[in-house]
Amino acid sequence: MRANGAALAIACLILPLAASGAIVCRGGGASMSLGAYVGDSASPLDSVGSFRLQCSRDGGAAALSMTMGIGPSASSGSISQRQMQQSGGTDMLSYNLYRDATRLSVWGQTAGVDTMTITQNLPNKATTTVTFTLYGRINALQNVAAGSYGDTLTVTIDY
Repeated sequence: MRANGAALAIACLILPLAASGAIVCRGGGASMSLGAYVGDSASPLDSVGSFRLQCSRDGGAAALSMTMGIGPSASSGSISQRQMQQSGGTDMLSYNLYRDATRLSVWGQTAGVDTMTITQNLPNKATTTVTFTLYGRINALQNVAAGSYGDTLTVTIDY
């Protein structure tokens, strides 16, 4: 009852500023390791990761507001019940990503409900890094076969 490795592949879709294009942000695919899960543990397995974007400004307003959403699990099709699938197998390992360290606020894709917005000032002709923190949790006491588990999620950045 050990899941040797649990990893997420994260794809990114960045929606550009529609009006002026004065701020340009670049990010890419990211991955997050959720660690080695032991199925008979009474405690969940927690992890922390991050998603970073490089943003540059050439004119326009200094205020930079970025909203990040994370779509459903490719394995389960759900946000509230995300699952990783065993590589080459059929077992599913339940997990989720959260916006807070207490792991109470599941990260989703509905603006103003379960996304996160970061606002900061960006001086003209400057570049900054915007970092979103991801809090992961694999639920305790799951009866799954040993092996590697993974899932794919899509991250949407709107600015």
